[in-house]
Amino acid sequence: MNNRHLADFACVERWLKEIGSEESKKQYLRDLRVFTNSVNLNPDQLLAERVEDLRSPEVSVRLRAEDRLRRFFDEADMAKTSKAHIVNAMKSFYKANGLILSLKTPTLARIRVDEYLPTREEIQKMVNFNGNSLRNSAMIMMQAETGMRIGAVTELEWAHLSNEMNLMTMLPKVIPMAVKIPNAITRTGVTFILDDAVNYLRNWLANLGQLKPDTRIFDLDPNTAEDIISNLGVKIGLNPDRKGLKPFHSHCFRKRVQTILEDNTRRKTQTIPLNWVDLLLDHKPRGAQGEAYSLPSTDQLRGAYAIAAPQLRVF
Repeated sequence: MNNRHLADFACVERWLKEIGSEESKKQYLRDLRVFTNSVNLNPDQLLAERVEDLRSPEVSVRLRAEDRLRRFFDEADMAKTSKAHIVNAMKSFYKANGLILSLKTPTLARIRVDEYLPTREEIQKMVNFNGNSLRNSAMIMMQAETGMRIGAVTELEWAHLSNEMNLMTMLPKVIPMAVKIPNAITRTGVTFILDDAVNYLRNWLANLGQLKPDTRIFDLDPNTAEDIISNLGVKIGLNPDRKGLKPFHSHCFRKRVQTILEDNTRRKTQTIPLNWVDLLLDHKPRGAQGEAYSLPSTDQLRGAYAIAAPQLRVF
């Protein structure tokens, strides 16, 4: 039974009206086809069976549709993620036709893959690698001390840095970023870099000529920047083969910053509030007051970052 024939069923047409994009509709139709082929029933027959089963006094009969989906998930010879998507699609199909299934969404055990945390010495090797450009060195310093996502780093413009870079003595330097807090109000968030990163950044900026507000600092797309960092990691030996450990990539810098900041939430004195760590990393704030009250000033965040500065700095 192909997708075109499935779409001819009125019950399927009703279902597809509740699904958003055309691509999602195609995927749901593929899922429906796989399942109907596996049980040798068409959509109308599935619904008619469900209506009849619900009239039965026997619990096992009333739960036949749920049991069939469970068996499909347990026994079908395909990836678990694919099976879970099909089960969810079928739940959606029944629900759209007024027949809700009492079946929980299958949970998939997540395999933890640890990220490599580069040492200070290893980051120094990346920054000073023979033949490395001023741009790449500055970009690595930026990531290593801010923990910003690679996409945010590549989107930086001179307008984001100009005021702070022109202040000669104020450290750490503020790097603005857009932060969406849970109530969907967008405000300006910040992260920071230290004097060693500032020096590398100044050296690179000096090569860009006249700087305009919309001058992109690194002028790279995220994928290219990711390749640069990953390749440098390989060149200095940061591509470990140990099982369960991801190859070195840009997010390892972010994980390093998060680990250092979180270590400083457990100190007896001069601690950093955990929800402030989240703000510095552009995460959703945690903790009892995370959502409603985590609105520290830039100076407060600067002071929090300064607590961890001795561990964060690269040089």
